Amino acid sequence: MVYARQFFAWGMKRDLVESNPFTEVRAGSQKNASRIEYVSADTIDRVTDHAPTAEWRALIAICRYCGLRVGEALRLCWADIDWSIPVVRVRSSKTEHHTGGEMREVPLFPRVQEFMLDLRELAVEGEERVFSGVLPDSNTEPQLKRIVLRTGVEPWQKIFHALRASCEMDLIQRFPLSSACYWIGNSQRVVVGHYIKPTDADFERAMARTDAESDARLAHITTQHAPVPRSTDPQREVQSLVSGRLMQRAARSCGSVQGAPVGDTGLEPVTSSMSTRRASQLRQSPIRPLRRLGL
Repeated sequence: MVYARQFFAWGMKRDLVESNPFTEVRAGSQKNASRIEYVSADTIDRVTDHAPTAEWRALIAICRYCGLRVGEALRLCWADIDWSIPVVRVRSSKTEHHTGGEMREVPLFPRVQEFMLDLRELAVEGEERVFSGVLPDSNTEPQLKRIVLRTGVEPWQKIFHALRASCEMDLIQRFPLSSACYWIGNSQRVVVGHYIKPTDADFERAMARTDAESDARLAHITTQHAPVPRSTDPQREVQSLVSGRLMQRAARSCGSVQGAPVGDTGLEPVTSSMSTRRASQLRQSPIRPLRRLGL
């Protein structure tokens, strides 16, 4: 539906049709994270090594590391590059109808400079276009797929668009979102909906931090709940076991009489059948009641 609406809009601009029947038809969401594929710098290094010409090496590099649309790159002129800063002034027919969208300045990042300088040295004097060997409206995707196949890598989906999306992911990691959006030439809404996706490196950093935290927590818990080391001497173990049981038995026995008041006769209350003499002996010898308790 989106393409049909764009097709009729293109026809109206050229007076080929009078109206667009799809103007008020709402299209479905174009967001599809599964189509976003991150192309790493290592893969691009392999691809540029197998590129047949300096022109193709520079084209691949500027799309991947500056985020240019392939159509924008093919329309570049040498006058658009300011080597003193260095920046490249990009004119975009796709966004020129928006205020300030007709041109943007993109840093000529170091990874691109070497390829562009090589191409500049080979340029014919008086040639205005940077990529003079490739027509601006030519279909470059089949050629790039053939170059990628030479590296032994399976070509990724939307082969040129993936380079631009990968550049966007890198820029968001390094710079403010507003700067990344300006350099790419998209609004923040478009970038969030179509370009942002966690990379493998993001997951590796997240898991490495989680593992470190988990290891520290596990070590702390292990230290708190470490078992008491046991003696290797059998005789000492038996003596310790017997002493422990005797102490437990004494504690239980003492606990049973702990709440009882202690009278003048000692720990045991005097019964009615006990004589005065017996009570006197108990007062003089408080050890005997403890023997009756098993101590």
